[in-house]
Amino acid sequence: MSVYSPNNIYTADALEGLKNIADDSVDLVMTSPPYADIRKSYPGPKPAGYVEWFLPIAAEIQRTLKPNGSFVLNIKDKVVKGGRHPYVFFLISKLCESLTLIDTNIWVKRNGLGSVK
Repeated sequence: MSVYSPNNIYTADALEGLKNIADDSVDLVMTSPPYADIRKSYPGPKPAGYVEWFLPIAAEIQRTLKPNGSFVLNIKDKVVKGGRHPYVFFLISKLCESLTLIDTNIWVKRNGLGSVK
């Protein structure tokens, strides 16, 4: 049984907070987890360990989703030594082992600073 009730806002660590949500009870999970070690304002997981870091969260998300629920993941890749690190590809590939990938959207932030130098 969930310790959370509808129409409220809760602040918690994602993994710990998800553990308090009942199985098969969520219609939509939309998340933007920390980028892999990109932001100077907060530490993120390293690209090499990102998949292992995110998989326990993904398992809890999947557990809480209703059978016809949706999961939206907003994630950004990282440039390492002039090339894009494949951690996003590896994560999506791993998630596709237990979830069905329906679509991929790319958001272009026209006024943002590029991360490739």
